[in-house]
Order: sequence, then structure tokens, then C-alpha cells
Amino acid sequence: MKSKLTILIFIFTSFLANGWSGVVITGTNVTLGDGSADFADYSLTVFQDELAIDPTSIVFNVSGSTMTIVGSSLDEGSDWFLTSINQEFSEASITASAHPVFIKQTPIYQDFPLDTGLGDFYLGVNTGNSDGVGFTPRNIYGWAILRNDSGNLSLLDSAFSYGGSGIIVGTTNTVPEPSSCVFIATGFSAAFIRRNRKQN
Repeated sequence: MKSKLTILIFIFTSFLANGWSGVVITGTNVTLGDGSADFADYSLTVFQDELAIDPTSIVFNVSGSTMTIVGSSLDEGSDWFLTSINQEFSEASITASAHPVFIKQTPIYQDFPLDTGLGDFYLGVNTGNSDGVGFTPRNIYGWAILRNDSGNLSLLDSAFSYGGSGIIVGTTNTVPEPSSCVFIATGFSAAFIRRNRKQN
């Protein structure tokens, strides 16, 4: 019984550390580009699929430490927020207004000038990929770290979780599905109760 409990503890702690859902892609599925074709300084493009085939973009201007939206793709769209390292970025944190909004296209369009400060900063992005019948689940969560060098931007790194509940900013750790947390916790509790009963 002791070995079974040890295995359950290992699974549970691994689950808490790494999450249990979503395919994570690092370094490739967001690009920073020239926005001049859209009369803007920069574009940020995120791919709405793991294979980097289906893009959606925003275009914006930068003046000093302030970014201002100029336009965005008219497809499933993407929502961008200012985040910070080790912060949970998920549906729950977005709903709780835990991140300053840069552009949010669902359910109501809104955009705000965003003061990122100079130096390195993190953006969180949430998007989705149409299922072909008109429903677009917003189950793609990612982050990108950029550097603002006196108004000149560069992209340093990124990670995106496809099909999960969220991601921890600055890492490849996904946010566990609430139902999976309950399932694992229930199993862990049952094993603990059973162990105590055997000892008594």
C-alpha cells in the first residue's frame, strides 16, 4: 500500500507542477513583424493551430513605452493582455480581470493604450480555432516576452498551450483542467482514507 500511495503522490505533484492538458509549442507560434502594410509600426501574429498554418494578427504603433492598437484580423481574432512571469494566464484569470487589456475582441471589442515600460515585458494571448460549425472555443493560451528598447521592439521567446485551460507565464507549465484537479484529488483522498482504515 505504501508504494501505491507513493505513486499517487508522485502523479499528483507532477500534475500540479505541469498541468494535465494542452499541447505546448515554444518559440515558433508567434511572430513580431513590420506593420507598415497596415499603416502601423508592428504586427504580432499568433497561429491558431499547432502546425502554424492558421494565423491571426494585430497591428499597433509604439511610442516610447506605449503601444496603441491600429487594427486586427477579422477572423476568430486574438485577445492580448499585459502579464508577468509566473502568473497564471487562463480563462479564470481573464474573467477575474487579472491582466491589463491591450486588445480584447470577445465578447465585446475593446482596446486600450498599453504602457509596458522600457525593457522586457510579457504579453498573454488568448485565441481559438473554429470547429467548422460556427463555434470557436477560446482554448489557446500563450505568452510572449518582448523587449522595448526606446520604442524598438524585439521578440525574445514564447510558448502556447493548444487545447488546455491556460498556461503559467514564462514557463511551459499548463493550467490544470478543474475537472482533472477534482478527479486526482478525489483519488488521492480515497487512497489516504483507505490507508488510515487499514492501519486502524
